[in-house]
Amino acid sequence: MLLHLITNISFEAPYAVSSLTSDLTDTTSDLMFRVLGFSVSPIESIAVKVDDGIWQNCTHVQGPLYVHHWDPNLYATGIHHIHVSFQFICVSK
Repeated sequence: MLLHLITNISFEAPYAVSSLTSDLTDTTSDLMFRVLGFSVSPIESIAVKVDDGIWQNCTHVQGPLYVHHWDPNLYATGIHHIHVSFQFICVSK
């Protein structure tokens, strides 16, 4: 079973990722996707792409939260599709 939620932030409300983790302190002024991924299997990585773009790996922040920088100006008009790919860790019993 897999559940995911994708959110993004607006120009009016910059999101300071540095408050979540010291590993991303240089991203305080960037906009990003936030992906919450939940699975009964351990998640190895999450990647996103918009429309027919290339797959981009997300950065794991903590728990189910993964983030990826993006430029919202590239998608200011029209309808766009966000694709999410999960890679799972194989666990043998």
